[in-house]
Amino acid sequence: MKLKFFAVLVVILCTTTFFAGGCIFDSAKKINNDNTEVEVPDLEDEFGGYKPTDEAPAFGDPEILNDFGEDQEVEDLLSTDPQVARDMEDSLVVVYFLRITWGRLEWDTTASSVIDWSGKAQIDKGTLVLLRTIRFEPGDFIHRPRPDRKTLEWTSYTRPHFDGIYIAIVVPPNHADSIDTEGSFTFTTTPFSRTFSFSELDSINVIYQVDGEGNEIAFVGCKKQLVPCGNGFLDGRWIQTAPHRGVFKGRWINRDGSLAGHLKGHWGIRHNGEKVFFGKYVSFNGAFRGLLKGRWGYSDNQARGWFVGEWFDRNHQAKGVLKGHWRAGEQMRRKGFFEGEWRRFCPYSSP
Repeated sequence: MKLKFFAVLVVILCTTTFFAGGCIFDSAKKINNDNTEVEVPDLEDEFGGYKPTDEAPAFGDPEILNDFGEDQEVEDLLSTDPQVARDMEDSLVVVYFLRITWGRLEWDTTASSVIDWSGKAQIDKGTLVLLRTIRFEPGDFIHRPRPDRKTLEWTSYTRPHFDGIYIAIVVPPNHADSIDTEGSFTFTTTPFSRTFSFSELDSINVIYQVDGEGNEIAFVGCKKQLVPCGNGFLDGRWIQTAPHRGVFKGRWINRDGSLAGHLKGHWGIRHNGEKVFFGKYVSFNGAFRGLLKGRWGYSDNQARGWFVGEWFDRNHQAKGVLKGHWRAGEQMRRKGFFEGEWRRFCPYSSP
């Protein structure tokens, strides 16, 4: 009798909770009708319910396929200069890689005002190389010819989306202008301007609010590793589906700016109060590349924060680290974004 009463009570509580916001019983796996096992988000499982298996390209998600493709490769005479190419691979040459994105990073389709981000990037020593433009559309363009090897100028307008550039700053030790003092990088537009020292660009991961309409600018960068084990970037959407819980999806980007693959995952708070995220990374054709897991936290408010973690091979051996920042939009509006950097351990093994 007590057992029957308990079973009825569970059904009542679960039904009540479902209508209030969902009765949650986390599970690391689910069996389909065809007896195949599929991954199910789970905050208590060691790897969030994800398995080291191949997937359909972009996980078969039309949103990933449509929104997270390759950034536009551009023709920059400096990027094809033989000496610059040698410098970028020389272990004695310092190279900073920097992704800068500006506009409505949350992709606000209701935005009505157009923002003029036309401006320039300039360094006081070394060579500034343009590697990619990010989401440039008709009317957005790089000014050519460039004024000199230290300056890059562009015209850019944003409304519901964002634009950006991916650049490299190459500072050979034998250049006359690279001796004595540290170099500086200056970003100049009407909505936002800022000067950074070169040392600030190593692992930079910052975002600045520009106005009260949702326009922001983000800087994510890394310094070339002396031992070329591999590093690059990641970006995408960080979506809140419930209070303190949600999903993410996006791109895994090589250091040269090319698309390496896609990732997806989920984030939330465990029963013990630990803020965790889990995910999976696959190549652009769906081949397994890594399991992701780590921690996240809030910054100045619950609308934005940070994440740090690692990614693992199919034997659950750590392959590298990742970190970045995120901003979550209003619950269930499918808004929000994340940007960050990944680095591979040395030595490393295959997936």
